[in-house]
Amino acid sequence: MFFPACYASFVRILFVCVTNICRSPYAEYVFGRMIREDARLSRRIDWVKSGAVFFMSNRVSRKAKSCLVREGFSADAVDRHRPRMWLFAFNRFAAADLIIGMTRLQRWLLPFWWRGKYVTLSEAATGSYVRIPDPALKGPGEYDAAMRVIKGYLGRLKERLPELIDELR
Repeated sequence: MFFPACYASFVRILFVCVTNICRSPYAEYVFGRMIREDARLSRRIDWVKSGAVFFMSNRVSRKAKSCLVREGFSADAVDRHRPRMWLFAFNRFAAADLIIGMTRLQRWLLPFWWRGKYVTLSEAATGSYVRIPDPALKGPGEYDAAMRVIKGYLGRLKERLPELIDELR
């Protein structure tokens, strides 16, 4: 795993998935809260956002919204999420120091100039690759199970984040 040099005092993290309506918004909201609640890390992270690598929809999926509301986020906050595809959110992708995706395929869907700062969530969290399948077309039980997997990786990523930030420098 390799990361670009980062000279800013804060690190910007961008979670991506194919359409930015299920996995990456969930990661953005949950990991953003994890960072805000950790005084040590909140001083080192500028922002946590999400984006799409292939296709853009209008809003977060109903299953993602339901899952995030159960996580304690307000429905209004979730409704304000607007999926952002790299083509229409170029600056968001360019400004990210670390782009974290769900599968290795997503790295290849990014423009080549950002691939050097891409890593999968499982690799960032554990050092080993595990594909996180897209639950968008699955039932609520399978969807919630996928979000629990993502949340588990996010918890491990939070613990490993100081080490990753040091690698960015």
